[in-house]
Amino acid sequence: MGEESLRGQLVSSAEASGEQLWPMPIPEEARSGFDSEIADLTNLGDRNGGMLGAAAFLREFVGDRADADEDALDPEAKRIPWAHIDIAGPAFNEKSAYGYTPAGGTGVMARTLINYLENLGR
Repeated sequence: MGEESLRGQLVSSAEASGEQLWPMPIPEEARSGFDSEIADLTNLGDRNGGMLGAAAFLREFVGDRADADEDALDPEAKRIPWAHIDIAGPAFNEKSAYGYTPAGGTGVMARTLINYLENLGR
C-alpha cells in the first residue's frame, strides 16, 4: 500500500463515519521553513506553521519500508505509507453542537480511525 492508497482509505473511512477529511498537498516550500545552519532541521518552522508545515516536518521522520526495493527510482515507493491527520482546529468546538459534533471536546477523527482499523483486514 502506498501513501495515495492510505489517503484514499482514510477519506473513505471518514465519509462512512460522517466526518470530513480531504487530502492536502505537502508543498516542498513548506519544508524549507525548517532549515537550520546547526542541526538537520529545526522544529520552529515558518511563523504561520499550519497543517502543511506540520506535515512537511513529520515527513522528515518517516523511514523506509523493510521490504523496499533498494533499486527503486521513486523514493516515495520506498517510504513507509503515512498520513498526517490535523485535528488541532476541530478538536474543540466552542460553539453549539451540530451533527456528530458536540460542544466542547469533539473526539474528531476517532470514528474515522476506528472505521479505518476495522476495515484493515478486509
